[in-house]
Amino acid sequence: MRLGRAGGLAALVLLGGCLEAPELTHAPADAWFSVGVVNSGGSIPQSSSSVKIAFLSGKPGASTVAARRVASPPTVDGDASDWAGLPESEIPLVSPGAIMGMTEAQWTEEYTGYFVSRGVCVAGEPCTRVPRYDYGIDRIRVRVAYDDRYVWFLFRWSDPTESRAWRPWVWSAGAWAQDATLDEDKLFLSFDAANFKPHDAVGCAAGCHVKENLGVFTDPVRSQRFSMHTNGAGQLVDGWTWRAARTGPLGLADDQFWNETRIYGDCPDPPACAQACLTGRAPPCSVALTQTNSDGLTPASPKWMGEGGLASNPATLFVSGGAPLAVPLDPLTVPAEGTRIPAVALQPPGLHRDDVIAAARWAGGTWTVELRRTLVTDDPNDAQFPLRP
Repeated sequence: MRLGRAGGLAALVLLGGCLEAPELTHAPADAWFSVGVVNSGGSIPQSSSSVKIAFLSGKPGASTVAARRVASPPTVDGDASDWAGLPESEIPLVSPGAIMGMTEAQWTEEYTGYFVSRGVCVAGEPCTRVPRYDYGIDRIRVRVAYDDRYVWFLFRWSDPTESRAWRPWVWSAGAWAQDATLDEDKLFLSFDAANFKPHDAVGCAAGCHVKENLGVFTDPVRSQRFSMHTNGAGQLVDGWTWRAARTGPLGLADDQFWNETRIYGDCPDPPACAQACLTGRAPPCSVALTQTNSDGLTPASPKWMGEGGLASNPATLFVSGGAPLAVPLDPLTVPAEGTRIPAVALQPPGLHRDDVIAAARWAGGTWTVELRRTLVTDDPNDAQFPLRP
């Protein structure tokens, strides 16, 4: 808050639960982001084009969010009541295929070819691994607030089902198998972190290359087409991913980045550690939010169960940082039919991968997700929002 023209302090206006300072001393420069959601059962989001965060001026609209400086910040708890009175934008979302300029037939053909080339599907037969062309979610409501230290995002979208499980193990007919029909809801957010100007023009679709070299499924073209990446060295995108099952219980969104090769998790000694650690070199490495709960055998079984025993059917497991803790699977007890165990165990991630705080609630067919991050971090792979005079 600054001194007004008459020398007095500018009045604070109470708007619902937030105190907004109408006269600003500093604000970040305007920025652009892209947002997308998945209604379970996939990893490629229903996405927006580029959306402007108007920190300095502007009105809410279909491609602009009017950020507001607040003196009484919202609590990150998945409850939107303390955002009352702050401007909200309704942002259109486009199906994953359409935002890349592909017809549904092209989409199905290319992803079928990709999974056939990997031996996951069989040529000439329907491929159940093909991502959905359209999730049917055509809009998301967005608010942004900030103060001298943090920026907050509020997202709300319609979803008839609350999906908080990710492919759990199920004991059935004397064997363990993962239930691939159960998948989590997800929220994706991306920002240009360094020199990737196409992202500011079209959003996250700039990093998807499936439409290039149609019909080619041999490497290196295959890996280039079917992984998110920028167009060249020195270009970076900062990506935040909230997953209902795999990050939500930790109160975080996964902080990652894309470079010209692929997506990496943020790590303690950027920028080199993520790439180096993939080849087994140079710790400390990027510590993920999850560990796979599998014994690695054929056929596979869970490695862990909940500390309450096989009959406890926990919704979530934790290696550390929460309860119930994951303990070794009891090899002497035969599970009851229908026993469920999560397919991953959660853990606090490494430095920089935990920069984005998150909380979410689902009620009455609507998800409410709040995110918070410091305006400026010391990670060169992050988008930065420094205050300016």
